[in-house]
Amino acid sequence: MVSPFCPTPDDFVIVPPTLSLVFLLSTAYFRRLPFSTRQPETDPTPTSSTPADSPGESNGHLSNPNGKKAAGLTDPTPVPRATLLVLSIYALNVLVLCSFFADVPVLVSSATFREGCLSSLLYYDLASGLAWILNLIGLYFESNRLGKWGILQHGFWFGATLLESVEFGDLAGRFFATPDGALNIWELIHYYLFALRVLLLTLLCLCLLLKIRRSLRVYLTDEESASLTNGTTNTTASSYGTFTNAAETATVTPTDASDKQARLEQSAFVDFVPKVKQLLPFLYPKKDTKLQFVTLVCIGLLLVARALNLLIPVQMKKVVDSLAGDHRELSEFFRSYFAWDQIAVLFALRFIQGSGGIDSLRSYLWIPISQYTTREISIKILSHLHSLSLEYHINRKTGEVLRIVDRGTSSVQNVLQGLLFQLFPSVLDALIGVFYFRFAYGWSFGLVIFVVIIFYAAFTIGLTEQRTKYSRETNALDQDARAKAVDSLLNYETVKYYTAEEFEIERYADAMEKYQKLSYRSANTSNLLWMSQSAVINGGMCAGSLLFAWKVVHGELTVGDYVFFGQYIMQLFMPLGILGWIYTSIQRSFVDMEKMLELLKVEPSVKDPPDNKALVVTEGNIVFDNVSFWYDPRHQALSNVSFTIPKGATVALVGPSGGGFNIRYGNFDATDEEVYSAAKAAYIHDRIVNFPDGYESKVGERGLKLSGGEKQRVAIARTLLKNPPIVFLDEATSALDSTTERLIQNALATMTRDRTTIVIAHRLSTIVNADLILCIKDGQIVESGTHDELIQSGRDGTSEGNFVPQSFLG
Repeated sequence: MVSPFCPTPDDFVIVPPTLSLVFLLSTAYFRRLPFSTRQPETDPTPTSSTPADSPGESNGHLSNPNGKKAAGLTDPTPVPRATLLVLSIYALNVLVLCSFFADVPVLVSSATFREGCLSSLLYYDLASGLAWILNLIGLYFESNRLGKWGILQHGFWFGATLLESVEFGDLAGRFFATPDGALNIWELIHYYLFALRVLLLTLLCLCLLLKIRRSLRVYLTDEESASLTNGTTNTTASSYGTFTNAAETATVTPTDASDKQARLEQSAFVDFVPKVKQLLPFLYPKKDTKLQFVTLVCIGLLLVARALNLLIPVQMKKVVDSLAGDHRELSEFFRSYFAWDQIAVLFALRFIQGSGGIDSLRSYLWIPISQYTTREISIKILSHLHSLSLEYHINRKTGEVLRIVDRGTSSVQNVLQGLLFQLFPSVLDALIGVFYFRFAYGWSFGLVIFVVIIFYAAFTIGLTEQRTKYSRETNALDQDARAKAVDSLLNYETVKYYTAEEFEIERYADAMEKYQKLSYRSANTSNLLWMSQSAVINGGMCAGSLLFAWKVVHGELTVGDYVFFGQYIMQLFMPLGILGWIYTSIQRSFVDMEKMLELLKVEPSVKDPPDNKALVVTEGNIVFDNVSFWYDPRHQALSNVSFTIPKGATVALVGPSGGGFNIRYGNFDATDEEVYSAAKAAYIHDRIVNFPDGYESKVGERGLKLSGGEKQRVAIARTLLKNPPIVFLDEATSALDSTTERLIQNALATMTRDRTTIVIAHRLSTIVNADLILCIKDGQIVESGTHDELIQSGRDGTSEGNFVPQSFLG
């Protein structure tokens, strides 16, 4: 008597060795080819470092621009700790392997009672055991550090769990369908060993998910710590006040270069979950119930489309089978039937599936959701840029920031629609195809689809990772070229003054040439990818067609089955055919999106405390009580400074050196008469009325149509219009001719009358009438007094550090 547990000829016995082969080939493939995403272990010890007493180390800042933790830089041989979770994963792997070999003597003993299937079941257990032995060996190949496993290893575990669960479901169905008492003790042991193995695999997957969750939590914590520790990394501008040139204060080590290179070569999907989590508030309209309902409807239509992709080939099979028989013996009445109802159903399904059916409805419904995402992200970026400190805006490049914002906003839409409406449906169609062919026609047919998809995905992911590296580099070169062009145009006057047009054009031409060379290499990688995908798809279709044709010839399948395979496989491989393009497009969008996400991570250098209260100015009295301030802790602008400014007084701050021009900007509710009055008080009214369009004249970006003195007088008019109780003046008369300076001085006298005024200046004329002058050096007040007192102390030689500028001494 044959055991009810015996597999059918097309059943699962070929799966374990196939799974092993795919795993080994994939591992070797990714480890041998030059575009492997796994980076070799390198000695992270920097060749040069900051001295122990340097400012960068004393305040907790690292010279590493990527914000790596110090421990990761100073410990060349970190020894990972074996956690209980990792040890549990290893133990479960061993137990699963033991369950296969424990089943071997059980099957041998069962063969004394049953006949016909010992060889098949032994083949299954031994092949599966081999697969899991190779899996344990693969732990070493994947990584030589405990608990560090890649996507291939996780794919093997989850794939094996899925396949074993499906087979156990089939076995359980046979078990419950068998009458009581029909199974012997060995068959019962075989069934319970199988159940135990599925339980172990389920626990293994749970442990893996917990480990992934823990790793993500550690990653996000490290990212947050790095952003808080490293602050703003955009410090490439020259020294200005407390802002310093990064090249002068940071030590660049080989480790930094290797970190940057590793980042360029890693997959854009490495941080997929954190990226999507950061974007989730913009993707899902949590405050709009109507849009939430529309989102669910769109997802429902997406699932309906997946079902139609299977139902249409099945319906075509029915039409063909109904027409393939011999109709000569039928009466005229039955010959006139010709399966018109099946054909009507087929074309009704095609109409629903077509571009004028579900897809059009889904695209129409998705428009407001797409607009919501674009609107929210654009508002968030602009709000974030306005929240950043002056340090960032002094160092930023306008052209580069605009490029990041433009590309980042559009890339979010591309990623969302690519994942939800292209990649996810393709993967779902492939899984449906594998399982349908497996249960409808047997494992041999399902295996054809499975192997084609595995090798197709391997080629797609591998070659696309190479292209991703090129995409990151081309993006950087593209942004550099755009920044050079925009900066040269923004500084048009300076370029003209120094006749540097040829120099700027050559710089831009060199940047464009580098960009196009790398873009050419990226395009070649894409061509190789498409060739590989075409070879895999056509090979799979040929193998499947031959297998179906053989079955039809031997009477095991009908012509309708062959037609079903041909239509369904074409329908399945059409999205797979563009899967490489989809994956590449999503990768490119992720690369574009990275810069935008990095921009959103930039923290303001100056932050208000959480319990900060709104500043309400009543009388204009100002008190500095041990105030310290800096953008960079290594260069303090103020250090424990204390002084008091009474209402209406003018105080000047002097020390070593460290831009829309719209008058109504100071008070949007001001009338035209108030604007004119403020302009007259600032001595700019006569100049404005001489413009061709008067007060409606456009002065260009950054006020390029105004001279330096005119810009300052417009700013003074704007301040007068605002009528604040406290006025700050920073270099109000710098770099002006004597005539313009006299006009500015008159305007300043009008503006500061009866107002508390703080002046930061280096010129005597600006602060000669100040009630108090504070001389600041290295962030501390070294002298104070009126203008006459400081002049006298300078002549007497009593000035501390001879700090009073020579121009003050007359």
